[in-house]
Amino acid sequence: MNETPAPPAAPAGPDAAAPKPDTERLGGRAVRGAAWLSAGQLARQAFSFGTSLILARLLVPDDFGLFGMTYVAAEIAQVFISFGLGAAIVQRQVSAPEVLTTCFWFNVAIGLAAGLGLALSGPMLADYYSRPEIQQLVWPLAVNMLVAGAMVVPQAILTQQLRFRDITLAQIVGSVLGSVTALLLAWAGVGVWALAAQPLIGNLLTGVWLMRSSRWLPGLKPALRHLQGLFSLSVNLLGSNLITAVGRNLHTFVIGRYLGAAPLGAFTMASALTGTVIYQITSVVTRVLFPTLSRLTEQPMRLADTWLTANAVVGLTTIPIMAGAAAVAPDVVHVLLGPQWTDAETVLPLLCVAMAVQSPLMSAGTVLLTFGRGDLLLTTSVITAVLSGIGYWAGTAYGGLEGAAWGYLGMIVITHLWTAWLGCRLAKIPLWRLLMPLVLPTACSLGMALLMMITAHYLRDANPLARLSVCVVVGAATYVALAMAFGRSTILPLITRVKHHWSDR
Repeated sequence: MNETPAPPAAPAGPDAAAPKPDTERLGGRAVRGAAWLSAGQLARQAFSFGTSLILARLLVPDDFGLFGMTYVAAEIAQVFISFGLGAAIVQRQVSAPEVLTTCFWFNVAIGLAAGLGLALSGPMLADYYSRPEIQQLVWPLAVNMLVAGAMVVPQAILTQQLRFRDITLAQIVGSVLGSVTALLLAWAGVGVWALAAQPLIGNLLTGVWLMRSSRWLPGLKPALRHLQGLFSLSVNLLGSNLITAVGRNLHTFVIGRYLGAAPLGAFTMASALTGTVIYQITSVVTRVLFPTLSRLTEQPMRLADTWLTANAVVGLTTIPIMAGAAAVAPDVVHVLLGPQWTDAETVLPLLCVAMAVQSPLMSAGTVLLTFGRGDLLLTTSVITAVLSGIGYWAGTAYGGLEGAAWGYLGMIVITHLWTAWLGCRLAKIPLWRLLMPLVLPTACSLGMALLMMITAHYLRDANPLARLSVCVVVGAATYVALAMAFGRSTILPLITRVKHHWSDR
């Protein structure tokens, strides 16, 4: 397509006449929302990450691989629950009670159907992986589908209102208590069941808190006619999310099938070491960026400026983290996970590089959604899933576990650059403007990683924990020094802009 599509028109109905919010305050509200999500998720993920490290020592790689074989079906089923209606509520600024009520009961019904489908899939998954335990493991995850269905509308209401403080508190409560439950069960010796109980308990408590914070209760008279104006976006989004979920979990189908549960557990844990940090940073930006950009579609210059600023901030923080982890991967695995996870050492550096590429470009999908281009989002998801399958299959067939990581890396580079190009076309900016701010953190991170590797070499006879600690300090100091020496003119104005948005009332 040669022309940039126009922003989606506001839907007719009760919401169309609602006054527009003061866009002059959006910058400050968005940054404060990001601050709440960042602080909350930092605390929540610090606890959750610590929990995972303890579970890695209480359980064995086979437990994590077995749970991954089960959870992949739950993650795919989860896509059907929201049906894309949560994003449609935010993007279309829906507030009519009858529409919200219909969305709520529709999502509950979908959650019930997804739960039943997940429970019935247990025997098939058990046969596919040759692990009969999966037939029972799917049940707590099936119940979780119904709980998740009831959470969609309350969270969409809070997101639409940029009330990220309430969302953060709900997630902290659910995450902490779910993690505590998993630890107690693992300590009691129940094995993989500790992992299965964690998402159910966490979602149940999070859902109760979200409902209470939204100060909203559904009515008892839903009508499907109220969903007609939302399906044009939500159906495409549903397809995109479904394909994305399948593509994101293709490593489970391939590695679990051909290499077994233990190698799958090693790949999954290495991916968690990279994804935990990166996902939390990028998800904060994405969740704040979507409702913010949705209100700026008629102000293209402000929209592009907001996106470029967010992208630069993500690159400055995530790229050095991944470069440092790749430089000292063996010590990271040994210290954080333990000696039983040595298989993860070979794939961690490659996954770090993939995440360093992926993290600053993930927001491109948010831009496609902002402009209502669910069709483009669906197309990119299909192509990404196809390339993922080819990459994982070819990599596993010819290179085992490390080959699978190489296949994943190649797919990430191709698909994310393409999606970023599509987003830039809609935002009416050239691709180089999105990529240019990433040159500085990449160059500084490479210098930092080189010095960390040299430091680790000279300390090769030291205790792994001491060696890792020294390398982290050296790496952090090096990155800050290089960034200030060569990028002061870029970084200081960026900080000033963020401060300006924060104080914007």
